[in-house]
Amino acid sequence: MLVPYNTSYPKLADGERRRLHEEVARQKRGNLLSELRLLTGLPDVIRACNQDVLYKLVAPEGAVLQQVPGTDNFRGVIYGENGRIQKHAQFAKVGPNLMTAAKAVGAQILLVSIAMQLNELQRSVEQLSADMHRDRIAEILAGEAQLRSALLCVDESNRRPLIHQAIQTLHLGLKKTTAELGARIAEAPGADSRFMEHLSFKDKLGNAERVMGVARESFLVAMRGVGALSECYSLLNEPQAAEAAVNEHLDDIVACDIEQAAKKSRLLEPKGPILPQAPWRSFLEKAPVLRQQMAVLSSQEVIEIEFRQHEILGDVV
Repeated sequence: MLVPYNTSYPKLADGERRRLHEEVARQKRGNLLSELRLLTGLPDVIRACNQDVLYKLVAPEGAVLQQVPGTDNFRGVIYGENGRIQKHAQFAKVGPNLMTAAKAVGAQILLVSIAMQLNELQRSVEQLSADMHRDRIAEILAGEAQLRSALLCVDESNRRPLIHQAIQTLHLGLKKTTAELGARIAEAPGADSRFMEHLSFKDKLGNAERVMGVARESFLVAMRGVGALSECYSLLNEPQAAEAAVNEHLDDIVACDIEQAAKKSRLLEPKGPILPQAPWRSFLEKAPVLRQQMAVLSSQEVIEIEFRQHEILGDVV
């Protein structure tokens, strides 16, 4: 899990969402750097570094700082921009919970990244779908609205209750929407349906367009809902809850038989440069990657943080 020197979310189109995520990430990252300053010996090591070089502190074997056997000291490795080891450092432990601080920053960055990937999938479906049945998907849209309201709150004590409310609304909306998605995929005629089951190929195509159109809309809003849910948890600093929730809804979507949806979409006439089956195929390819990224939230992998000299010795920016 890498905590970058400069965090930004350029793919978030909503300016307020981008601003708040960046602000929260900077605050969490600043807290982590403050904890690092409390490690006796670290400033001495950093003073020997070049102020114009971007460095990376790496703690081996899954701990932010690995304890030296038989001592009260911890050790880490500092790499420079060329990827070569600059320093082997030992620091005396003062007592800050660095693992928690590092995971707080890394979890937010990762969860917003997952949200942006889901948004990209959602946009690919949106290009194929002209309308959405707002009465059927109103709860997910309401959850998104609650999240937007929370992002406008300057006071965190006011923001957190709104985020919790958005999470509850999104969970309920996602369960209803994925149930609709599964039903419509199962209902849609497939390429292997017998010809006599329909009056004509035109009727068969029209039926497929109607049913799969509803399925596409449900799929679209499910992507939006899971992405919004990921953003919510990123702001609450709850990586384990995020992993469980996002994986649960990904499981629900996969259980709707997305593979069959891709096959049935091949009956539809293309309405633009994107083939009707392409978004479903994209999700099947992306879902395992998203699961791997979610697993990082609870793993004990090596944690790395990029920094410049002044961030340890001077004011955090």
